[in-house]
Amino acid sequence: MSKDLDQLLARLKSGPVDRDLRNLEPQVWDRIDARQKGVFAELPASFPAGGGLMAAPLMSRIGAMTLAVAIGLSVGILAAPSGPPASGFEVFSTQAPFAPSGLLG
Repeated sequence: MSKDLDQLLARLKSGPVDRDLRNLEPQVWDRIDARQKGVFAELPASFPAGGGLMAAPLMSRIGAMTLAVAIGLSVGILAAPSGPPASGFEVFSTQAPFAPSGLLG
């Protein structure tokens, strides 16, 4: 099977190129943009973003941004460092209970 595939690829490579593929990608994106313009033009409160694929309804973008801010704030508040638990083993603290300055007065 692989020999047949190798022979087919070699035969395809030896033949002439039937079309110019240098502008293939821009042509594909132009066709996609042309199809998408009709879809997003019908949506209410849509912002076309240059008429490209990035068009989305305004309320969806505002909702997504609000949700991201709410999640960020809640994670920031819940992950905030709290005070260390009170214990008698605070060696480097200025108010360590067993420090010589605290024991001697």
